[in-house]
Amino acid sequence: VGGASELAFNIIPVIEKAGGKVLVRAPVSEILTNRGKVCGVRVTRGSTKEGIDIFAPIIISNAGLYNTFEQLLPKTISAKSYYTDICKGLKPGMAAMNVFVGMNKSGKELKLKKHSIW
Repeated sequence: VGGASELAFNIIPVIEKAGGKVLVRAPVSEILTNRGKVCGVRVTRGSTKEGIDIFAPIIISNAGLYNTFEQLLPKTISAKSYYTDICKGLKPGMAAMNVFVGMNKSGKELKLKKHSIW
C-alpha cells in the first residue's frame, strides 16, 4: 500500500536521473547567498553539528514561509522581500496529520463511518 513515503521513494530516482541529489537527516541551518542571490544551503552533519555548504543553481525551500524568511535567509536578504511583512502577522496554527491505513476489507464491510476529526 505504501503511504506518504511512497511519494519520496518514487521521486528520488527522477531527481537523481536529472543530476540532483537528495539528502536525508541533513537539517538546513542557513540558506546561503552571494551578491544578493541565493546560491546554496548549509546543512549540519553528525553529532558535531559540523556545517557543510552545498551549492546549486536552483534552491527550493520547503520549510514554510516563516521558517524560510525569518530563520533561514540572512536578514539582509529577507528584509527586502514583502514576505517578511506577511511573516510578522502570522500566528501559530493547528498542525495536521494524515494517517494512511491499508485494510483487506472495504469500509462498508467494516461498517466504517466517513468523517474527519478536527
